[in-house]
Parts: sequence; C-alpha cells; structure tokens
Amino acid sequence: MRRRLARTLRDVPPPPRKAGFLDGAAAHLPKIAAGAGLSALSAAVLAAVSAINGCFPPCPDLALSLAERISVGGKVSASENVRLPFIPRGTRRIRFSYAKGDASYEGVSYTADPAVLSKYPPGSLCAVVLDAENPIRAALDSARPCPYPWWVSATAGAAMAAGGVLLALAIRSARATAAVLRDGAAATGTALACTIGRERFPPRIFRRVTIRYSFEDLSGRIISGKFTFRGCDVSGIPAPGAQIAVLYDEGRPHLNALWAEEEEANST
Repeated sequence: MRRRLARTLRDVPPPPRKAGFLDGAAAHLPKIAAGAGLSALSAAVLAAVSAINGCFPPCPDLALSLAERISVGGKVSASENVRLPFIPRGTRRIRFSYAKGDASYEGVSYTADPAVLSKYPPGSLCAVVLDAENPIRAALDSARPCPYPWWVSATAGAAMAAGGVLLALAIRSARATAAVLRDGAAATGTALACTIGRERFPPRIFRRVTIRYSFEDLSGRIISGKFTFRGCDVSGIPAPGAQIAVLYDEGRPHLNALWAEEEEANST
C-alpha cells in the first residue's frame, strides 16, 4: 500500500474524514504491543505459578501465615528433589501425613535449607502447622507449603495490572488519534525531521515513517508533535523546513496527527 502525505490544506478533505481505530492504532503500535505483551506474559506466569502451587490464588504460604494456626503431630513419608525454574537449587519436596480429629490428611512442604532438611528424614515424626478452619492447608515448621513464595505471584499480578493499564492508555491514545484524523481542524505546520525505519522483518507492519513537525494553534501557541505511519510507503515526505498540513484537536492541540490518503493504483 502506498499513501500520499497531505502537504497543503487543500490536500486535506473536510471532516468527517474516512479514518478508523486502526489508523490511530498504527501510530501507537509499540505501546499497544508492549501493554498486551506484558499482560499476556504476566498472566502466563501467574497461571503457571498457580498450577504448580496447586491453588488459586497461588499464595498458600501467605494464606497459612494469615490464618489461625494450630500444631498437630505428623510423620514424614518421603523427601524428593524438585527442579523448577527460578527456585533455589537443592530444593526438596517433603511429603508428610497428619490427622485432625477423625480425618487423616497428606501434605507437602518445600525447602532448600540443609538445617531444615536434616530435621525431616523419611519416617521421622514431625510437627505440622495447619489452618484451624481449613486443615487441608498445612506445612512443616520452617518450610513452605508451596514451591513459589507469595511475592512471585504478587509480582506477576502487579506486572499484569501494569500491562493492562499501559494497554488501556495506549488504546485511549489510539482512539484520540483516530478522532483527530476524522474530525480534527487543519493547520499549516513546518516539518522538522523525518525518520524512515528499515524493514527488518517480512510483515509490512514493521515499515514505518516518523515525521516531526511544529504548528501554530488558534491561540498562537507553537505546538510540537510527531506522527508515525506504519505498514505503508509514504510519498511526498517533506524536507526539514517545508510546509506540511497538520490536523489537531482545537481543545487539546497536543493531540495532533498528519493526514495521508491512499494513492491510486495507477499513480506514479
């Protein structure tokens, strides 16, 4: 696709112009991709931690520490190596059994501390700390009931929230840019610089042209801005100092954009 940049006010069609959300999103693609990528990656980490820890929310150690706890007797049944990403080498899973009332339960705890491991050889008696209201939630003293501590889930959740906020802000900016392209006022500006991005990957969306410019709004203030075209070739790129047509929101002139229309197939 090839588009021709509007160089004069006569080249800009009157509003409402044919512009949609994708036209605005193209100028904010890195922010949209960053927000979506951070949210997706954090959600995957949170889901993996939840599955490995065996519950959701994936913070059984935090839940147990906040609960009303009691101690009962138990017995260690097995101790085995655990290999999981981002946990200390030498971490072992200790399996144990215990009872509360007439019910018997089995639990696991994790630790990499040699001093703690020496206290729980298979077949030994042990003290089990459990939630008085939910006896299934239990752990050995000085050991965690899950391989990943609560702060891993908290960090992943915070990153997912941050990615969501970044994505929401990027989408709002894209909608604002689309509104400027569709209904913005036109002004004559001055081109300051132009950067043509190299196409390093096959998809055309990586092709980009960024133009920096300045213009004068209705109150006489000089506003600087930049606009990026993506996924297309742009003809009529101005040299620094050349005049250029700028679209902007009269109430918020910092929201501005450049207009380029698709050229006819037979144009040269």
